Amino acid sequence: METRSRVLLLRHALLLVACSVGLSACTSLRTLWGESSRPVPEAAPPAPPVATPAPRVIDLEVARRPVERTAIEASNVEIGAWYGAIAVEDFGTRPAYGLKATYHISQDFFLQGDIGWSSLGKTSYEVLNPGAPPLDIDSDRRLRYYSMSFGYNLLPGEVFLGGQRSMNSALYLIAGLGAADIAQRQKVAINFGAGFRILPTDGLAVSFDVQDRVFSIDLAGENKLTHNIEARIGVTAFF
Repeated sequence: METRSRVLLLRHALLLVACSVGLSACTSLRTLWGESSRPVPEAAPPAPPVATPAPRVIDLEVARRPVERTAIEASNVEIGAWYGAIAVEDFGTRPAYGLKATYHISQDFFLQGDIGWSSLGKTSYEVLNPGAPPLDIDSDRRLRYYSMSFGYNLLPGEVFLGGQRSMNSALYLIAGLGAADIAQRQKVAINFGAGFRILPTDGLAVSFDVQDRVFSIDLAGENKLTHNIEARIGVTAFF
């Protein structure tokens, strides 16, 4: 009887063990089946790139004024006349006039030949002593001088008149050698100075010159070297 009871207890224990093992297996199988049957979510597509605006190019459009430029004629020779005054040392300031011709060697250098006429005024001695003996030049007070000069265009540029018109211009230096005929006495002379030239039209030039003409004078009893300042305005045409 006792053996039978032990057998029944052992049978019930084995049954409980088997049931517990089965439940665990069923739970595991159910978990695996559920994970495998669950749909795998697809990977999200990459976000499209953000379109950045293209850099803006600033076009600088500067409104330019229409300017008419005066062009020098192709010819290198200009001929014209001038008028001004010359202050002869000891003989006062007198009007002067003359002719000149210029040959442009290049854009920077030129040769100029000119001739001028004037007359001698009264000396301070004659003015302060009206009854003094006259000088030996009273019969001929004419003055004539001429020179061959070399010039250099120091500052070529433009001059603007108003807002739409420009004229070619040049500031130049000039120096040369020549002679002066004073009351029929001929003396060697040198000249040097500066000038300013503008071209109002293609073939016309206007120049302003100031030069020192150096020559000796012996009319007042002594021979001395004199500095005689000449200022003039000239008009020339290109040929």
